[in-house]
Amino acid sequence: MTVPGISVIMPVKNAAAFIVDALRSVILQDMPLSEVLVVDDHSTDGAMGIVESFLDRLPQIRILDGPGRGPGAARNLAIRAAKGDVIAFLDADDMWPAGKLMAEIDRMGSDPAPDVVTGKVRWFERQNTRALEPAADTRTEDILCVNLGAAIFRRSVFERIGLFDEKFIYAEDHDFFFRIRESDTPMVIMQQPTLYYRRHPGSMTYTLSNQERGDFMRALAMSIMRRRKQGRMTDLPPIESYLETDVPGAAP
Repeated sequence: MTVPGISVIMPVKNAAAFIVDALRSVILQDMPLSEVLVVDDHSTDGAMGIVESFLDRLPQIRILDGPGRGPGAARNLAIRAAKGDVIAFLDADDMWPAGKLMAEIDRMGSDPAPDVVTGKVRWFERQNTRALEPAADTRTEDILCVNLGAAIFRRSVFERIGLFDEKFIYAEDHDFFFRIRESDTPMVIMQQPTLYYRRHPGSMTYTLSNQERGDFMRALAMSIMRRRKQGRMTDLPPIESYLETDVPGAAP
């Protein structure tokens, strides 16, 4: 299997408490990476000093000065600078399960070859202190949902449907996945978890503010308006329709 160039994008704003484990989970992927683009979005807690301490272990790191306008603008800056044919995202307070990139790259290269490969998201509240995984006795839940950190994308996806809408403060990822589904971009969701999502008081889903709920509803309303303008009056395929039940290439 020929491995495409992979660009990992990580926006960082005051994530010193968790970023060590996020970066370690990237290192443990055991996959060749073109670059790890860390966008410093005006951190003030020493997080970037931690990133710099990883340069010996992860020399592919490139630190970019972020615009300070939220995660959408930070990711767009990195996408424009990225050199890889495949784009992967990881927030600085989450972790990738071992083997995540290998499984997704392998699936992306299998027939029918999708442009977006993702998996389930495992939410957790407490981490195993000796491993990059949820603690055995913590509450976990495997969620079928859209999350950038769970997925990998061919660069052509961004060239075709555009970058993140920087007018959103919170729901730029939901808006992006709406546009993926509206454009009939080939996407599959694998059964396995491809992201460990850490729920903590600073995470978005811990408590939803009125502004966060409003952004989610605005993303949905914009999707409906786009489809009406295109004459597409049918609903989008449910997210469950992308979930794979069979392993590609397996004998019937």
